[in-house]
Amino acid sequence: MGWEYRPGSEIYLVYDEIRDRFASPTLAPRNRILLAKWTYKFRF
Repeated sequence: MGWEYRPGSEIYLVYDEIRDRFASPTLAPRNRILLAKWTYKFRF
């Protein structure tokens, strides 16, 4: 999910989850990650 709050400046939020149907028959999550990225454009 991303949001551009000012031209050239953005905030991103990413959620990723890995499920392996061969390792677990119940599809239990094996790995989860939540990332946030913030960019800001400086104007001189």
